[in-house]
Parts: sequence; C-alpha cells; structure tokens
Amino acid sequence: MGLMPSQIRMFIKMQKKYKFSGNVCVLGNQEIWATKEDIKHYCNEAEHTYKNVKQTKKHTSRLFKSNSDLSELANDFIHAKTFFEMMGFDKYIDVDNFKYDQPALLHDMNLPIPKSMHNQFDLVFDGGTVEHIFDISKVMENLIKMVSINGCVIHLASYDMDHGFYGLSPCFFYDFYKANGFSNFSCYIMATDYSNVLEKYKEHRPYFKYEYGMDLSCLLSASSSWLIFFSAQKIKNHKVLSIPTQGMFEPSEGQNLRQSKSIFRDSIPLFLQPLLISARPLLRKLNKIFRCWKVRRSLLKDI
Repeated sequence: MGLMPSQIRMFIKMQKKYKFSGNVCVLGNQEIWATKEDIKHYCNEAEHTYKNVKQTKKHTSRLFKSNSDLSELANDFIHAKTFFEMMGFDKYIDVDNFKYDQPALLHDMNLPIPKSMHNQFDLVFDGGTVEHIFDISKVMENLIKMVSINGCVIHLASYDMDHGFYGLSPCFFYDFYKANGFSNFSCYIMATDYSNVLEKYKEHRPYFKYEYGMDLSCLLSASSSWLIFFSAQKIKNHKVLSIPTQGMFEPSEGQNLRQSKSIFRDSIPLFLQPLLISARPLLRKLNKIFRCWKVRRSLLKDI
C-alpha cells in the first residue's frame, strides 16, 4: 500500500475538485514515497495550496526498512499522517487489522465497523486494501457508513490478476456507490511500473479519464500494471445496504453497446467486396491499429 509521486499528483488533482478537508480515515498505514519538500513541490506544480505542518512524523514502514538501498532512499519520507495534514485535514485516523503499525483503530474490516465510526469522516481513503479483504460486501458497507454526508470516498485499486482476492473493475465502484446514496463520481485509470522501483518511482505515469461503459481494449496494455483511482461523494444515508445490479448491461444506464462498424462493409463499394473478401482480415487489423493509436493519442496523458 502506498502513494508514489504520480499517485500523489492524482490525489491533489482530486482534492482540487472535491476540496477535501476535515477528518480523514485511511485503511492501513499508507507508505508515502515523498519527503515534505516533495509534497510542497507537487502542490506548487499543480497550483494547489498545502498546509504548513509544524511537526513532521517520519514513516514507520517495514517495506522502507526492508533493505539498505530502500531504507536510504526513504530516510526522509513522511508518514501518511503528515501527508494528509499537509493536504488540509485536521484529524487523521488509520484502521488496520495488524498491530505493527500501531493503527488508531485495530479492526478487522470483514466485521461491522463500530457505530462510533459511523458518519464521522469527510474522506475515507482506500489505498489498496479492499481487494485483500475476503468479505467485500461487508467492507464496502463499512465504508459507506463511515463517510459523512457530503464527504467522499477514494479507492486506489489494483487491476492486476492475483494481486488480491479480487480484481476490481471501475463499474464495480460506479454501480455500488450509485445504489448506496453517492454521486459526483470521478475515475481515472493509471499505468504503473514496479520494475526497478528505486530508480523509476518518480517517473510520470500515463493515465486517462474513465467514462462509464467505455471500451478499454485500446487503452490497457498487457505490459503495464493498471490502477483504478475512483472517487465518489455521499449525498444521502442508506439505512440498509443496497445490492447493485451491473448497469453495464442495461442500455438505460447510458451503456455503450459497442456495436462495431465494419470498415469493409461501410467503406468499400458493394461490387468490389467479393473481389477483396480475402483482404478483410488485414483491413480489420489495420483499422484496429489505427483506431487504438487515435484513442491512445487523444486520451493518454502523463501525471
């Protein structure tokens, strides 16, 4: 779990939209791959304000202490508490099922969250915990109960197979939160590279904005690991958890039915089609290459 520079920049991008402040609850102790000065730089780069924090808490990450090279790199990296305070939050609480990070609340999210945590947080941040919790229905119910009215939830979820119990998709978040009193959604898909992380962790990563139902076939490369950055705002309380249906398959939800056009049928005169039928697979392949290049060029950005 953790936020590297590109993910920190994405958090800042979302904070500019939602104007997060107040109380934040974080699932697990997030590793912040940045110093205090780095955070100031990323905020200035985005023309976003940050809060001057008098007391700086250093990281307590076992990962950062796991080898000498990483330990040296992370020597001045800050704790998530300091990061969220710099982002303007007044109160920071973390929740974990393990004692080694000394969380504010020691709790198994497979179980109901204490009522004292209901409607208490202006932001609940999941930096990659949900997919590792077996009872996903219960952890999601806990999250919506913890967020206060007009508060937000953010998920940073892995798209990789076998990374957790579940490989979550964007429509999972859209459909769940829409059914349970949330609105004002934002979703970005970000490529990341965990190879040679000591040298590459500061590199800008490509991302694109996801719209519900969009075709991802041209955008997700098998050579990259992909992260979902999703946020939603709570509009009303639901006393009982609403189980969603997958709106991706309901045209009323604005779903793109993906009825593909045929370049062969639509672009080649009818009398020539029998003569060129053998070239149809090649035309289809060239059309896909061109379409994917066009989509990636128009949507992919760096952050």
